[in-house]
This record gives sequence, C-alpha cells and structure tokens, in this order.
Amino acid sequence: MSETKTTPEEAISPKSRKPFSLGFLFILAFFIGLAWTLLKEEPPVNTRVKKNMSLPIDVNTANRAELQKVPGIGPGIARNIIVYRKSNGEFKNWNELQKVKGLGPKKIKRIKKFLKIKNFSSEKSIININTATVDELQTLTGIGRGIAQKISDYRTANGAFKQIEDLKNVKGMSAKKYDKIQNEIDVK
Repeated sequence: MSETKTTPEEAISPKSRKPFSLGFLFILAFFIGLAWTLLKEEPPVNTRVKKNMSLPIDVNTANRAELQKVPGIGPGIARNIIVYRKSNGEFKNWNELQKVKGLGPKKIKRIKKFLKIKNFSSEKSIININTATVDELQTLTGIGRGIAQKISDYRTANGAFKQIEDLKNVKGMSAKKYDKIQNEIDVK
C-alpha cells in the first residue's frame, strides 16, 4: 500500500476552490441585490407633525419656515412653492400645485392633509362655460389644458353655448368627459 501524498499545490487546486468561489459569488450577488432594492425604494415621508404646527397650512400665505414644517416639504420645495406663487399668483386648486418643481401627484397626495388652499373648497362651484377662461375650465374634473383650449376656441368660432349639451360638439369632448363635468357647468 503506497500512500499518496498530496502536494500543497494540489491541495489548493482549482477543483477544490470551485465550491468556495461559487458560494462567495452567490453571497456577493445576494448583497448587491439587497443594496439595489434598498437604494431604489423611496423613503417613507415622516408623517409626524412638527412642533408648534397649526394645521392645515395655507399654501397661499405660508412663508418658507411654515411650509418646511409640513412632513415631506424641505427647503427646496418650500422655496419652489413661494417662487411659483410670486410668479403666478395664488394657487386656485390642487392640480395647480403639481406645476411646482418637486411636487408630483404622489407627493401632493401625501402632504395634502397638512395643507389648504384659501378659498378652495372640495365642493366645486358651477362654471359658466360661456365666460370661463382656459385656466378656469381646467378646474373641471378631467379637463386638461388641451380640451380647455378647444372649448374656448369652439366658443370663439361658434358663439356662446346655448345649452350645456352643446359642449359635446367640441372635438375631443367624449361622452365620458361630458358626464363627469355636466354637474359642474352652466351656460347662464
């Protein structure tokens, strides 16, 4: 019986290192995937109200420090709100707030409970489609700038609407859109 002796070179041969390197690569891939997932997710907004905060805050009168008390509004967004307000006048509705750099629909949904818009009511007032501006028409449910402009153009070309149903003659005004706004409009 002859004993086979392994040399040190044979003990660490590529064949014996294979299970170790596969395990190491698996663990490395796991941690890279975990890090990627954690970095990709948006951190939750702290919804705890900051001290000395009177709720809700009016976005049309609040200064930068007051706006920063709202969870999810930092110095940059507070500054952007004020700059937009100075350039465009007071906010008339929640959709207009989306025009502020850094405020999208998701963020507005999260911070809306801490804010108010002076003279804004969740109960919409009736809009006279014969006298409304394009901006006023955009406050109607589901009406964007494009359709609002088409309503204004139609009115200019054809004269005042005689009845609200005439709105169906405007190109792009679907029956579904009309149904959504029929209780929000009038021809007075």
